[in-house]
Amino acid sequence: MKLSKFPYLVQKEILDEMEYKNLFLLSLVSRNMKKLIKTSQKKRFKSISHIKYECSRYDSNTLVVYIPFKDRVDFILECFDAENIAIGSGPFQLDVSGRLIDFRKVDSVGSLLPLVYGSSTRCLLFRIHGVHQSTIASSSPHKYEFVLESIHNYIMDLFGTSMEYDWKMYTNDKKLSIPQLQNLSGCAIIQYQNFVDWVELELEEHFFSSSPVLKWIHMQIGSLKEFSPDSKFYMTESIDIFKIDGVLDLLRYFQGRQAFLNACRYESSDFIEFVKRWKSGNAFQKLEYFYCNDHCSYESMENEVLNAVAKYIDTTKKPPTHTLPLVHVCIDNKPNTNPITSYAYVVRETDGHVASILFQETMFRFGVWDKTEEEFLAMVE
Repeated sequence: MKLSKFPYLVQKEILDEMEYKNLFLLSLVSRNMKKLIKTSQKKRFKSISHIKYECSRYDSNTLVVYIPFKDRVDFILECFDAENIAIGSGPFQLDVSGRLIDFRKVDSVGSLLPLVYGSSTRCLLFRIHGVHQSTIASSSPHKYEFVLESIHNYIMDLFGTSMEYDWKMYTNDKKLSIPQLQNLSGCAIIQYQNFVDWVELELEEHFFSSSPVLKWIHMQIGSLKEFSPDSKFYMTESIDIFKIDGVLDLLRYFQGRQAFLNACRYESSDFIEFVKRWKSGNAFQKLEYFYCNDHCSYESMENEVLNAVAKYIDTTKKPPTHTLPLVHVCIDNKPNTNPITSYAYVVRETDGHVASILFQETMFRFGVWDKTEEEFLAMVE
């Protein structure tokens, strides 16, 4: 059955019923087929909010590309580092974003055959899930970045740029590089080490200096080698950091909108310094929301901090509640920041705008209002 023999409306109806992974595979058949899929599925592709690249460097290089939905995950492609794999079908070449890449069809992972590069049988294999079998794109390790870039450019051309492209990496490496992928909106980096063995992570400054400012960064790491104060890393709109040493230096240079810091040790002087710098108007001009969780009670330092920097709403009245849309929303997470309802607030000297402050058990929250003190107090009930 040739799809091209049917009228356009029939073609579209057939394509409408196909899964994303099979549309991706079918688009590789020809330029005309790719054009048909792009045209007929344009509205459908615009409903995709994210396309995610998830990489693991624990035992070997593995990569999956998928579309996350609330009730499922649609895998598009897999890549894994393979050595001495059993014999499979011979390769055929396809043009992917101007680069010829070797593909092969297989019935299972066990029937894959790597292409031989010199005397080595080591290669990287990309698997595209089809209906009854998989299609693999293979590459030698030293060509991995080029193949990944070509496939990403192809995916971006096929699905469009209306969605966000995210990079997530699990690693036990000390030095780490992030691929230069176009339209990357954010990245997540998670170290495998336990709390005792975590080492200082070194991220390549080149990635941040040569890329647009990221929308978000999420890290679960031991510590992070400090960047220069003018690094684009600090310009990221939203940062979410778990268990990081030297976090005060990170916050000191932060120029983004939202910051979430977890499992970090603080003293009352740290919060006082942070609030005073915000009040002066010399730092954190774009900051909307700051959250910190120490996993230890802040009760002992609450009075000291608030007495040093805060003003208070009359306790006989009800303060307004601060909440904002999150810059980065995970699929199953709430879309807004946790609410702040507090009698304590501070006023910025440069424009008179207000921020609410709340200490609550192990959490510190700081929410900036787009209102002057007079406008803010007018909201008090």
